Amino acid sequence: MALLTLPNEILLQIWDELGIESDFPYADQASLLRVCRQSYNLFMPVLYKKFKVGMRGLATIQSFTQLILRNQDIASSVQKVSVECWGFGKTSTEILGMNPVLIRERLGTLCLPPNEELPWMVALFLGQDDAWLAILLLHLPNLRSLRMKTCHLPDDTCTYSDRAAQGIAAQRIPLNSLQHLTNLDINLAHNPHLPWFLSNAFPWVRLPSMRRLRVTSAMDSYDERDLVIPPIGPSGVTHIKIDSSNCINTLASLITSCETLKSFKYDHQDGLVRHPVIYTTSDREWTSTEVHNYKLWRRRQGILDPSLFYSALFNRRSTLQTLWITLASDSWRYPSLHSTRECPAQILGSLREFKALTQLRIRLQNLLEFPDGDVGRTPVTSLLDTLPDSIEYVFIQECARPSLPMLIDELQPLAAAGNSHLPHLRQLVIQQPSHEQDRLTYSHPTGQLYDPREVMEAMDGNRKAEVDIELHVYRGLMYLRKALEDMGVDFVVLDKSDWRLKFLDTWPDRGVYW
Repeated sequence: MALLTLPNEILLQIWDELGIESDFPYADQASLLRVCRQSYNLFMPVLYKKFKVGMRGLATIQSFTQLILRNQDIASSVQKVSVECWGFGKTSTEILGMNPVLIRERLGTLCLPPNEELPWMVALFLGQDDAWLAILLLHLPNLRSLRMKTCHLPDDTCTYSDRAAQGIAAQRIPLNSLQHLTNLDINLAHNPHLPWFLSNAFPWVRLPSMRRLRVTSAMDSYDERDLVIPPIGPSGVTHIKIDSSNCINTLASLITSCETLKSFKYDHQDGLVRHPVIYTTSDREWTSTEVHNYKLWRRRQGILDPSLFYSALFNRRSTLQTLWITLASDSWRYPSLHSTRECPAQILGSLREFKALTQLRIRLQNLLEFPDGDVGRTPVTSLLDTLPDSIEYVFIQECARPSLPMLIDELQPLAAAGNSHLPHLRQLVIQQPSHEQDRLTYSHPTGQLYDPREVMEAMDGNRKAEVDIELHVYRGLMYLRKALEDMGVDFVVLDKSDWRLKFLDTWPDRGVYW
């Protein structure tokens, strides 16, 4: 008890140093809460601040849900929920005992329509995962961060959690539910049989407190050949990060709804169109001409075309600070299943008027327009005239070897003019395409007695930039590097083999919540 005479700030620091975390329902640390009222009030919010549901953790979530329904102190303590790789919409084989009176009473407080309350109650009795998750989320008044990772969706791809968010957005469910939720991370482990649509996130985006949205493996929703985009309404989201997705046609609506958007990062993946209803039919598979033509049409709708949402981004030019538009690094491995690199490149548009933009990451082909698509020729609009004066960090991806002399010519005025062009620029990175063939054939040393030849060739298969680039071009790049360094600009040429490591080590967003 003498320990409890210390100030609360010291006790909490001791708790943090011990690294004590809750592992409900078998947390040994929970016994500390029963020492006295002071320890209960002090450590309860810390012990249950984070709640994590492990893989196939229905037993845990059922028990914890019923606990928070009985104990408001625990419910008020939870601020972060992480649901790991498990299934939504499944009927569990582990159906635990439940208090039907308690569940019915709590469902009644949500003011659900009768046609929704009864199916929800049945789903709880059947042990459906997402039904239990939804009722848990709706009774955590201080929930701020939610991460859901799943590998299974119900047939209609609308979970009880999505319906709960819809009810709150439509003011059918009292706003004291999810009123502090600011961060949402939905990560769909890729399931080739069940797509997940970006429009499913729209109800969450409309929550008044929502500020950060991250989605992985999302797609556009189509009814036959008609794009389905439900109304979304205004949103307070400021940061959007969409990874490994193919939802290019839905982005404009999402961006338009976010009136104070500060950061937008989109990583496009052609491979998502391998869904059985969408991928291009192989020659060996019999199918009707109509179905085959639809698959080809759908495939063409999924190419990376940033011009589709440029107007929406342009309307956010006064607030947008970070812009990433990239192509997933593995999109080159399956050329027969992908489309973006098979089609003429589509440019985003001029960024000159984006006065708040400080960070840019984009493919060369989407940034500059070239005559006849030849990246070795002078672009229609120069690089310096495309970028805003406010820019600080620029990462240009897929700068193929023929484009390097052109880039040298484009950047020489920057080096010659000092800080008059792009006065705030601090880092400029250009990167070779990861799929570009080596210029020089690698020759493994003969007579080496250690490490198999195949291993060494695999390790050194990607030539470093100073070897893989022609000598006169490399000299031009090094001249630029020296001139830009004298101006205080870090100029980096990334070889395709180290395209990720060096950049992330210096990128200012490193370490943020996503």
